[in-house]
Amino acid sequence: MDEGIRVAVVSLPLRLSVSLGPASVETTRPAPAASEAVAREYRDRDGYRADILGPGFAVPLPRVTRAAGDVLTVDDGIGEASVLHDQHVSVVMRRPISRGTRASSMPA
Repeated sequence: MDEGIRVAVVSLPLRLSVSLGPASVETTRPAPAASEAVAREYRDRDGYRADILGPGFAVPLPRVTRAAGDVLTVDDGIGEASVLHDQHVSVVMRRPISRGTRASSMPA
């Protein structure tokens, strides 16, 4: 133990009592049906910012180098894009694959 540091231990008896009231049931409305997002609706989003950590700390968006042909492309209204930008985040998705044809190349 470092000199100059003093430790005091105090043991206190503790009695804790918890009382619950009657259960209540809240009625909620059903959730609205989900709709599929369209890539062009995300065109005005900033997406990933390499400079988010501040000046001198730029971290570029990683690039897909292995299996780059498996990257999904979407029509963003301007052309084909492989990066979908949302607010403060960007996503690169893998193209759906058929397990029967590609199972042997999938990582374990």
